[in-house]
Amino acid sequence: MTIRCIFCVVFVAFVGFGCDSPRSRAIGLVREIGISELRNDLILAVSVEGKRHEIPRATWPESVRRFQPMSVQRHMGGILIVTSHVGREQEGLLIMLDSKDDPGSGGNGVSYDRIRDGVFWCVEKIRDSYISPEQRTNK
Repeated sequence: MTIRCIFCVVFVAFVGFGCDSPRSRAIGLVREIGISELRNDLILAVSVEGKRHEIPRATWPESVRRFQPMSVQRHMGGILIVTSHVGREQEGLLIMLDSKDDPGSGGNGVSYDRIRDGVFWCVEKIRDSYISPEQRTNK
């Protein structure tokens, strides 16, 4: 086998294994678990936690743990399973609790890509929390 053939085989293997993006992995898991089961598990998890934005790891159902999320949050009438957090941006799978709901256009700093009814891929820029003028250090 020539060096060129070896290089081509290594390159193809590298590209093939490198294509498992967080998005494609999440979509594959949704298919494996089943959207109805996942949505039902999320509805139960939310009912236990009340109105908290961040859903504690201890209450994540097994179907959600399979995503190995960085966090699980309430988001636009649904639940965002955050699969990636880089710098000031996070992305993940948004499961609307009602499959007929839609998060809308997202506005500034958020985008949604519809995967199927009530399921979206969400990319969101994380904003700083508001700091009142009295608490600011750059006066």
